[in-house]
Amino acid sequence: MNDKKRFVLDVMSRLDQFVSKMKPELLNIYVDKYTTHKPFTDYSSLVPQFVMNSINKNMNRLVKDIKRLVVSL
Repeated sequence: MNDKKRFVLDVMSRLDQFVSKMKPELLNIYVDKYTTHKPFTDYSSLVPQFVMNSINKNMNRLVKDIKRLVVSL
């Protein structure tokens, strides 16, 4: 398995477990945010900012230990 594929599969496996525990409303917000590139502040009427911050911190914590690809130019 090449490094790119290993990296993608590792990220997916960690995030799949996390996403499966998310409430559908929050997951929909994340999907919309990353497909439309809107800032999280646009969703503050739907979800409090501290909730979004907490989710982001948890997601970052999950993937921070994944060995990153070394890109050489």
